[in-house]
Amino acid sequence: MPNGAERLRRIAELARSVSSALDLEAVLDHVTAAVSALRPDAACSVRLIDQLVGGYRLAGVGGVPIADRRPVIPFGRGLTRAVAETGRPLFVEELFGRSARP
Repeated sequence: MPNGAERLRRIAELARSVSSALDLEAVLDHVTAAVSALRPDAACSVRLIDQLVGGYRLAGVGGVPIADRRPVIPFGRGLTRAVAETGRPLFVEELFGRSARP
C-alpha cells in the first residue's frame, strides 16, 4: 500500500483528471483505477442512480473481483441505500467475514 505522501499525490492526480474529463466513462475509469492503486487489496464499485431500471446500476468496477456482483441493486436495498441516504462514500472493512486488510 502506498505511503501517506504517495496516497495524497495519487488523490490529487485523480481530482485533476476527473475535473478535466467530460466523458463519464473516462471519469469512472479514472476513479476505479485510482481506488485500485490506493487499495489493491480492496474491491471498488461505482453505482449510478438509474430511474429507468429502478435501482442503482453498476457503472464502474476495479480492484479485487467480486463474484456474482449484481448489475442493478433495487432502490432501498443493500449498502448502496446507506450511501444514497447519507451522500457519503462507504468503505467496508470486512466482507463475508474476511478482513479487507492484510
